[in-house]
Amino acid sequence: MAVVLDTSSSVPDRRLAVWQDIVCDTFVGLDCQSDMHDAFWGSVSQSAVGPATFTRVDSCAQRVFRTPSRIARASEDFVLVALGNSGVNGVYQDGREAVVSAGQFTIYDTTRPYELRFDDSFSQTILQMPRKLLQQRIGAFDKLTATTFSSDRPLESLVYEFLVGMSKTIDHVDPVTATRLLDQALDLVAMAFADRMHQRSPDQSSHRSALLYRLKNYILTHLRDPKLSMPRAAAAIGISPRYCQ
Repeated sequence: MAVVLDTSSSVPDRRLAVWQDIVCDTFVGLDCQSDMHDAFWGSVSQSAVGPATFTRVDSCAQRVFRTPSRIARASEDFVLVALGNSGVNGVYQDGREAVVSAGQFTIYDTTRPYELRFDDSFSQTILQMPRKLLQQRIGAFDKLTATTFSSDRPLESLVYEFLVGMSKTIDHVDPVTATRLLDQALDLVAMAFADRMHQRSPDQSSHRSALLYRLKNYILTHLRDPKLSMPRAAAAIGISPRYCQ
């Protein structure tokens, strides 16, 4: 069941401080600044899927900082995929800037400083996961932080729709199904990232990501089949058992 937190029950002059606590409890150690003062407002709704979380954030104009001092005191090692629902978000990390609006998404890494800038009211859905969950699928992806993934690219549009749809579904399915959906989601994200990293000089990496996705999907959908085997799974997607291994 989703955990909902908001500033509505706080006195106006305490809402930004309460929001600071909410954001740090929900994500990682962060600093928030806003010129909204007594007019500040914000709410989050978070659902867990194994080691990952989906969080919807609705709030007003602000700036959010992940500083070196916060990182030095932290033990977390997360990446966040931020999906725009409404409003515009600027993300700054690793010397790059991404501008994200509705239908777009970006990624940032909690092990390095970043800044989020919201000049007006906004709504986002954020997938937060341990860094290793994505790294084991695609390897290094540091070159993609603060990159805008856009709805005019078919694969990236599919990733956006799948993640937003999943965020609305996981509280209504059993934990096993939710975990399987998370695996599918991470495979899709990895495919989109591989496509971006290799679009200028294509190699076999994106092809391998697609094969891995198809292989895992076949295995998951045939887990109860007593005839399931490595050769059978390999034959189903058209590769050799050795390559499958």
